[in-house]
Amino acid sequence: MEQGYSNDTVKKCKHLLNQFFEYAIDNKWILVNPTLKVKIKGKRNIYQVNDDEKYKAMPPEIRDRFLEALDKDEANFIKPLCITLMFAGLRIGEALALKWKNIDFNNKTIRVERAITQVPKFDEQGNIKDRITVIGDTKTTCSVRDIPVTDIVIDTLKQWKDKQNERQQTNPDVTAILTSPTSFVFANDDGSYRTYSGTRKIFDRFKRRNGLNKFNIHFHGLRHTFSNMLFEMNENPKVIQQLLGHRDVKTTITVYNSVNSDYVREATDRLNTKIQEQQKEKEFKIENPKEPELTDEEIDQMIKELERKKKRKEKDFEM
Repeated sequence: MEQGYSNDTVKKCKHLLNQFFEYAIDNKWILVNPTLKVKIKGKRNIYQVNDDEKYKAMPPEIRDRFLEALDKDEANFIKPLCITLMFAGLRIGEALALKWKNIDFNNKTIRVERAITQVPKFDEQGNIKDRITVIGDTKTTCSVRDIPVTDIVIDTLKQWKDKQNERQQTNPDVTAILTSPTSFVFANDDGSYRTYSGTRKIFDRFKRRNGLNKFNIHFHGLRHTFSNMLFEMNENPKVIQQLLGHRDVKTTITVYNSVNSDYVREATDRLNTKIQEQQKEKEFKIENPKEPELTDEEIDQMIKELERKKKRKEKDFEM
């Protein structure tokens, strides 16, 4: 709780630990399951952040400022990385594990199939002594996906590949081929993949240089921003679920659909406009009632009456 984890995460941890301890009791290794007396209280949490901090996606005015900073500050890989996260919805681990062979520039798609992850190393007492970064499977099986991407992603990655190709030919610090199909898109100069912690430090420096560190922008927030832009366009949640690689559409709707007061106001304004239009339409119908529609029999009767009148006129004319 103190580290900011949600109640749902804490409950899952308790459930997992409970299984371990029950197994230990069955094997007569211990006598008591300590998790049975642990109570997790509702959603009251003194460490919960305020509503502004909960809003993980960047609002439109901050998006524009963030993109302007990326265009000005092209000193490293931060621009292509952030554009990929923000406009393709990748997780940071998926982006750092991306290889050039996973990008189809002709068909404008990205194949997500691997991700970097941190694996803990334990000492003899079972305490975590270190964490190592490895390339592993994606978060879930649903996370393996082919993503159609926008022109801004494809164009930015093309520019990055050209820059990497130039660097490997002119920069003596580059000791690996950075643009081969099996090379990591955001590789270090020696060809190795970047770690999350190292990448985050470079990103933090970028934010400080451009006065963005006060806006609570982080890598996962860029993924939230991607989903929010699609929700703002009234895109189908099932489509957004597939693009994000979620197993359950509930996650897409509840977690990745942040709203703020501006969106709520826009929604009520649209509803107000709709109600006014309906009211005006109703008043118009009252003031301008439609002529009652005739049945087929009434129409036939009118035609017969007109024919009789025509015959009378013809007789009168003959006389």
